[in-house]
Amino acid sequence: PGAVEAIAAAHGLVVECGRGVGNVLAIDETIRACKGRLRFKASGGLVVLGPWASFTGSLNLFEDDCVCVVGGFDDRVRPLKLACDFRDPRMRFFCGVGTTVEGIRASMRGEGAAILIGDDGMISWEVWLRPSDMHGIIDLDTLQVINPARDIVIREHVWLAQEVLVLKGAEIGAGSIVGARGVVPGRTHEGNALYVGNPVRQVRQNVTWDREHRPSPEQRRRAADWARRRSS
Repeated sequence: PGAVEAIAAAHGLVVECGRGVGNVLAIDETIRACKGRLRFKASGGLVVLGPWASFTGSLNLFEDDCVCVVGGFDDRVRPLKLACDFRDPRMRFFCGVGTTVEGIRASMRGEGAAILIGDDGMISWEVWLRPSDMHGIIDLDTLQVINPARDIVIREHVWLAQEVLVLKGAEIGAGSIVGARGVVPGRTHEGNALYVGNPVRQVRQNVTWDREHRPSPEQRRRAADWARRRSS
């Protein structure tokens, strides 16, 4: 009793609880002021906010046994901007340590499907992640649904530029870049590469990126060393 009100007073995080039971919110003591809204509207949900974590927007767990984990940062990182609706049971969303997000919209449909984002990524504005097609496609002969949901995997140190759309079944390799308004289809895309277009095509290999617009020679060496270690 009083825990929800205490969280709002201390951190600004608004938590709403429906009639469900067994929901858990785990927050690190370093959590920063949030302007986000978290809604538990079912049972068995788990939300974890790691060290220095903060988010704006909304996380809505409408179905049972859904999991959302936001990894840690340091005290200089701006809040993540998230809009995630969990609309089927047992869905999972994971955002790794040090990944920055200017605007994710995740339409979580497809029981048991997941969105997994690795550490040290950079996600720009209005990026859409879709582990399902949102609506069923039915084979007229068999009456079977032929477009099930599939996981999305975005590995470490991936940069998704403005208005990228990542579709179900996509896997983006570590160190890669997807250019603005790129549409990433459901297949494996190798690491340390540059992708652009709709659907995306690879236009450069053996590249990576740095958060600085003009990285210093030392920063460039560190980025190259990291990429070589990942590929070895």
